[in-house]
Amino acid sequence: MSYYFSPLRLIAGFVFVLAGLFAYYGFRTVFALPIVLIVAGGALVLVVLTGRRPGGEDIALLVIALLAFGLVVSGPSFTGPRETITYSASRSQVNVNQVVLNTDASFGSVTILFSDNESLAYRVEISRSTMSSFFQGDVSNFSFSNQTRDGTLLLNMSSTDAEILVTLGPHYTTSLDASTGTGSITLTAPRTERVDKIVLTTGTGSINAEINAQCVKVLTLSAGTGSVHLKSDYLAAAGAETPFTVSTGTGSVNIDMKIPRSTSATLTATTDLGTVSHSLQGFTIAHSSNNRVDATTEDTVKPENSFRIRISTGTGSIDLKAARLTQTQL
Repeated sequence: MSYYFSPLRLIAGFVFVLAGLFAYYGFRTVFALPIVLIVAGGALVLVVLTGRRPGGEDIALLVIALLAFGLVVSGPSFTGPRETITYSASRSQVNVNQVVLNTDASFGSVTILFSDNESLAYRVEISRSTMSSFFQGDVSNFSFSNQTRDGTLLLNMSSTDAEILVTLGPHYTTSLDASTGTGSITLTAPRTERVDKIVLTTGTGSINAEINAQCVKVLTLSAGTGSVHLKSDYLAAAGAETPFTVSTGTGSVNIDMKIPRSTSATLTATTDLGTVSHSLQGFTIAHSSNNRVDATTEDTVKPENSFRIRISTGTGSIDLKAARLTQTQL
């Protein structure tokens, strides 16, 4: 008597394992439904190719696995207790004018904030599930270093499986470079701070940035798969044709920004598969179509301070709002 092992059980087992890993690392995605549909479609194709009708229990097991996966990746976090390691320094311990931050997380989120605490230089919190110790022993999966060189504080940190929270003290000139392999990046920069370089990059994960900064020299927000959201009530360039790039391969882009009249700009927004919607105040539109818009600021005051804005998506929509600030709004 032959025994038939349904491939649906293998697929269900794989989905259960994947859901467990996502729950363990706290990973979330807005693409839960497409993933579930792709897996279900693949299972259907496999059943047709094998020519064997699966039993009701096999179908039920796959449905339960897909439901569990969908709840894990789109619902609230179910991660267990976490351990946190904190590194910090006071302003009296760090005599610098500039801060250069480099942070990298292979699997985990990065959050960067600014504090109004005058006595704080920086605080770095690295947290992960306490289950990591069970699976990986006491091996450290993160590194942290700080150096002072020529009046500049260099902060470098990396992690393979932890969430990173960085809080910087006020009144420094800062340069920010953050990246994740799988995980989101969040940045909040108030107008009171001078941030001259901002580079945020994710492989799979969203970018949420609220940036109100003057004297920006480089601004790059880039996601491989994930949405990008930028909100700014004041964004001023420092230099001619300051590069301003926002892009994602698969995902939407949402921008709501204001620039002062002391900064001019040229702007191009394009999408390969999607639409571009825009509301541009104080700009002259040279070209506008369903998937592209080209525009420049109406008056070119101080052309030495200007943005070269390039916004793009491969698959996804772009919602763009941009305005020039009046003198009373500054």
